[in-house]
Amino acid sequence: MRFRLRVSASIASSALAIAVGVATAAAEQATPERAAPRITNGIRTLDRPTTGALLVANGSNFAQICSGTLIGCQTFLTAAHCVCQGSTFATCGTPSASAHAVYLQNAGILAVASIDVDPTYEFAVGGDVAVLTLATPVTGVSPTPINTVGTPGTGTSADVAGYGITSGASADNGVLREGVVEIEGCGGEVPESTHVCWAFESPLDAPGVDSNTCNGDSGGPLFVDFSGTEFVAGVTSGGVSTNCLPADVSFDTDVFVHRAFIQGIGGSDLSSTTCGSISQVGAPGTTETSIDFGFFIRSEVTCRKEIAKQYSRYVAQRLVLEQRCLDGVGAGERPGPCPDAETTERVALLEAKIDAGRIATRCPEHVIGHIGAQGACAGAADAADIAACILGAGASAVAEMLDVEYADAQPSGPIGDQAQQACQEGIASAMATYTKSSLKVLTKCQAQRGQQKTPSCPDAKALELLVKAEDKAAGEIASACDDATVAELDLQGGFGGTCAGVTDASTLVGCQLNEHQAIINELVALLEDPVMPATMTVDVPPGTALLRVTLNGRQVSLNDLDIYLKLGSAPTTSSFDFASFNGGMFEEIEVASPTAGTWHVLVDRFSGNLTIPYQLTATTFEP
Repeated sequence: MRFRLRVSASIASSALAIAVGVATAAAEQATPERAAPRITNGIRTLDRPTTGALLVANGSNFAQICSGTLIGCQTFLTAAHCVCQGSTFATCGTPSASAHAVYLQNAGILAVASIDVDPTYEFAVGGDVAVLTLATPVTGVSPTPINTVGTPGTGTSADVAGYGITSGASADNGVLREGVVEIEGCGGEVPESTHVCWAFESPLDAPGVDSNTCNGDSGGPLFVDFSGTEFVAGVTSGGVSTNCLPADVSFDTDVFVHRAFIQGIGGSDLSSTTCGSISQVGAPGTTETSIDFGFFIRSEVTCRKEIAKQYSRYVAQRLVLEQRCLDGVGAGERPGPCPDAETTERVALLEAKIDAGRIATRCPEHVIGHIGAQGACAGAADAADIAACILGAGASAVAEMLDVEYADAQPSGPIGDQAQQACQEGIASAMATYTKSSLKVLTKCQAQRGQQKTPSCPDAKALELLVKAEDKAAGEIASACDDATVAELDLQGGFGGTCAGVTDASTLVGCQLNEHQAIINELVALLEDPVMPATMTVDVPPGTALLRVTLNGRQVSLNDLDIYLKLGSAPTTSSFDFASFNGGMFEEIEVASPTAGTWHVLVDRFSGNLTIPYQLTATTFEP
């Protein structure tokens, strides 16, 4: 039988930013056959204030190896295999408190004073529990009580959370995720007398409602609701599948069975319902401002691609339909005005293709909130909202393009002579082709950046394609229009935007391309394009007792982000009031009695990938 432990194996790569001695110690702690755990098929979250990351520490350098839960103001619960060098209590050795730290999104980085391991510890047998006593009590975060009610029964719904990876092949630990599991028997894999288990099987339900744990989630919580109160009922231990994917049986140490040991270490601290004299997270007096920045998971990528496909097709096809009407009136072939009955009917058919039902199959409601919808789509909650924003933004974009392209965007009859008519039709045709090409290039590039396949948009390949599209449009306009005809056309009513008053073909080409690209960029911006560095503002009211700013993020290779804080204006890496530049992906700034006003936060990349998923949290507490 081969078990997977849920400890992060990525410590080896992360240790490039950490002293060799600490990396070696962490590697020794990884018992034979240990892999790295995470939340599989879960969702990112900033709403689990007691779920923490267990870090190895060397001075101001930190790397995440496991997860855990704040169960008292000075007590943190995790797995024994996260801190032991062996797979049993007898081979555990003496865990080093000074080599570890705890990170909480609303409390920052906390030193560890002592580590106690359950004397019954034997991996996959029982006792995979360790209790860490923090050097100083946490303030502002109310602990989650341990389960003293009873072992959760089969069929019980439970929440899992942790900073681990999303599959055995991933390297994305360091971001907090959560999901739902359903308690089942252990299938003979581990003793049911000491464990709480569940099965993770295909076909999978939606992310966040059918989840699993994986490497780096070790020690993290299994939350169960008993009579309206949430308890920590399990400590993430391991699983059978080496990649954390179906089919898997995952197992947690049963907290109820091991409650006596935990209570013996935590003592009266476990009865704490609030920590410190300041307001608590989630209660009146405490406010949170946050950024959850990351590349997009498969379901989010699928949704984003569908939205981009829908608005690109709608805009390109509607533009051509309305151009045909205007060109027909301008050539004396249609009576006008535009849009006429035929155009209106065809536009209606085109609008009907923006089908909320079709969008819903690719954009379930639980996904839409995580696709980075912006502009007209900001705040979209379901497929109907997405369909509406596509129609609204698309119609507006087409109207702007027509105004730029046509010297008279509302002709009542034929315009000028045949040369002017041919020029006007040539401009419209060239810009319709350019619009279609540019949308295709940029939406593809955006999709690749969202998956971290390219560092920027437009990248070199996209720029090359855009230049070809620009050259083609310029050639078409030049062949259809001479300078005199362009000047005569503009007198018909005036091209829109910066093309107003144009007197030659070369200038017309430049302004047409610039105006259209600006409109296209607004369409592409309906979906957020991740960029770094990033900024955030925090409004601090008078009388605030404490301001905390914390950051955690994807821990891989040389990834290293820093944070900078300044009152009243945007900080830079050389101009700031406070800063945190630890080694690795865990940062904290704490300001006591901060001056009231608008504080600005900068997240800047010190090293590593050009776009690094991270979670930034700023919390203000009242006295």
